[in-house]
Amino acid sequence: MTSKSSSALAFAALLANLACVGTGCGASDSASEPATADPTAPARENAAADAPKAPPVGGTPSASELTDELGVFVSTGGAPNAEGTRARPLASIQAGIDLAKRVGKRVYVCSGTFKETLTLADSISVIGGLDCAAGEWRIGTSRTRIESPSSPAVRAADITSATRLEGFEITTPNATQPSASSIGLFATR
Repeated sequence: MTSKSSSALAFAALLANLACVGTGCGASDSASEPATADPTAPARENAAADAPKAPPVGGTPSASELTDELGVFVSTGGAPNAEGTRARPLASIQAGIDLAKRVGKRVYVCSGTFKETLTLADSISVIGGLDCAAGEWRIGTSRTRIESPSSPAVRAADITSATRLEGFEITTPNATQPSASSIGLFATR
């Protein structure tokens, strides 16, 4: 795949409407790879069980769902240490995911370009492409662009609950080694 091409990826019911741009963009499921023992797994499972689950998103959310009660908000004009509310959005999608994971909410992201890599969290849906002009948050028609400085651009591991990634165009740097890949989404169980 060339850096000018794009393809939509879907990873079962977990991820939806992800546009990927880059050399060798793709998704990977490591179910066929041998599992390695992780001595921290019990602690991680307990921590995940203690975290509140975000309400699932069955499709593109309605305007009535774009509330502080249901979501953490992110905008290119946000602040790094903001509360993540509609009035005071965060500046980073990953900061939004991290906060949403602690409080059990979705992440709503304005259209614009974010230069970061992401690690998705179980049950934390991330909805991009929102129109946030004039301080209003509403469903938009464009996509939020993630320009990742590295590959893979997005990682999804240990996702066991409904989790959506929707309304994004994701780019990664071109691979620099022969036969190497530039990966938009890397998903493992």
